[in-house]
Amino acid sequence: MKFRLSFLVLAGFLLTSCATRSVNHPFGDDIEPSAGMQTSLFDPLASLYTDTSASSGTPRFVTDVPKNSTGGVVVMVSVPEASVSFKLTLEGPEAERIDFYRLRSVPVNQNTGYFGMTEGHIGFDNRHIVRHAPFSIFEILEPSVPGRFVGETVYAFYLKLRIGADAEPGVIETSIVIRSEDSDAAERLSWNLAVHDVIPAFGPDSELLNTNWFNGPHSGFEKKLDEDYWRLLDEQTAFRRDGGQNVTWVPDAVMFDTLEGVRTVNRERLGRFIDIADRNGMYLFEGYMMAKRAKSFQSRDLVVGPARLPAGSPEAAEYISDTYGALYEYLAERNLQARWVQHILDEPQAKQAAGYRWIAAELRKAMPGIRIIEATKTRKPLVGSVDIWNPLINDFQRNRNFFQERRDDGDEVWIYTAMVPGGPWLNRLMDQERLRSVYIGWGASKFDVGGYLRWGFDQWRRNQDIRQGDLSTTWSGRLQLPQGDEFVVFPGPDGQLLSTTRWEAGRLGLEDYRLLTMLKAKDENTYNEVIAMCFTDFKTYQTDPRVYRNARRALLESLTP
Repeated sequence: MKFRLSFLVLAGFLLTSCATRSVNHPFGDDIEPSAGMQTSLFDPLASLYTDTSASSGTPRFVTDVPKNSTGGVVVMVSVPEASVSFKLTLEGPEAERIDFYRLRSVPVNQNTGYFGMTEGHIGFDNRHIVRHAPFSIFEILEPSVPGRFVGETVYAFYLKLRIGADAEPGVIETSIVIRSEDSDAAERLSWNLAVHDVIPAFGPDSELLNTNWFNGPHSGFEKKLDEDYWRLLDEQTAFRRDGGQNVTWVPDAVMFDTLEGVRTVNRERLGRFIDIADRNGMYLFEGYMMAKRAKSFQSRDLVVGPARLPAGSPEAAEYISDTYGALYEYLAERNLQARWVQHILDEPQAKQAAGYRWIAAELRKAMPGIRIIEATKTRKPLVGSVDIWNPLINDFQRNRNFFQERRDDGDEVWIYTAMVPGGPWLNRLMDQERLRSVYIGWGASKFDVGGYLRWGFDQWRRNQDIRQGDLSTTWSGRLQLPQGDEFVVFPGPDGQLLSTTRWEAGRLGLEDYRLLTMLKAKDENTYNEVIAMCFTDFKTYQTDPRVYRNARRALLESLTP
């Protein structure tokens, strides 16, 4: 197997090198090259900017995919003046099935700080970025169709082709023809989709558990749980599931009604939410955080309920027993106890551990057997109160012995990212390599992580025009969040969600996790060799997409019968 893998790696390197080196464009009999128009293909994982040379890619690109998957490529076109128009057409046996998008750019006005947040907030320069701000990066996938384009000088298009589970292994050839309407000049690019005879494993035992904390329909606006809300929730849940999400948090407003300080379970709303999640393939439900800090983020004291009852008080104990006991009763009726996990307090610190432990003990009385999950900012003080640990990626890597002890004692361990970490650590922020989103799946596989939580899915605010550069949030007048922290998708018309290059990369990494799980079960030595080709740990990895593509090709070939 080592000899076979070495041969595959060499062959893959040669193929990818040929597919990514700039060479002369191939022209058919009816194609004359244009002196003023520039075109080429790029890896969707490449960082592309509005000043990227459209001729710096390749005329030919190969995308390796398993069956029951999606492959993609990016086309860039530049013309001398905005008044110059061109027509783009797709030719090939699957041309009509290709999903076609305009790639829209967004401005990045400040860089992520070395430790997270932003450079301006943290005060340290960060060299682990794709480019120094300000710049504009192609990010948003806006649904479109091939055709005539005019009005700009630089264009980027994202092409995706979905491959069915019953597809025949082999190469699907597509030609992308860009013809100037001002002359007979044209360019022809070649995209080959190499379909391997492998189907990624599917199911809760094969997938990385993955949740993105979403705001949901009417995001950034007044929430009205009307029929429009439920229709959009269904569409957006399907969108998240298509991107690999299989765990969903349940908003507080969906679970409970509050009248004069008394909370009751709204069975109709909660049931409708659960039915939508079930229909779209969600495995677990996360109950929204039940506690808050009494004052600021640094407060030691915790409170629960709309009346802000102090943790440790008889009133708080009664509230938890009544409210969460009723929730448990409903879950038991639907046999959902094993699929429900409950949050208590987001990012508890050591100073809040006493109140947290008390609430956890009361919750266990009200909801026996329900696992407690938390994005944690401390460790030993919470032992016994947390069942699913969810540390930051850097916290996990630096304290692997502690988290292995938790697993040995029967707890689960996930990882999460948010406004931190920065520097070389994996995250999904705007000025980082898109490969970082991919490698989260590789790291979870290598280090036996059970799940991944991304807090900011669509957390844009009312009147926030993120398409025009309003990409960061200021908290309390000083705390700057890094750009892309709050959202990994963009708002489209009528509640539509628009994908991004970061979201597409994340989907790819979650698929890789499934493939790596299969390879590890088949041949652990080859599994280790494949991972070592591009990934070491959560802050050490290859940033060249060509190196990753070679590793992915070797992964697919190693699974081919």
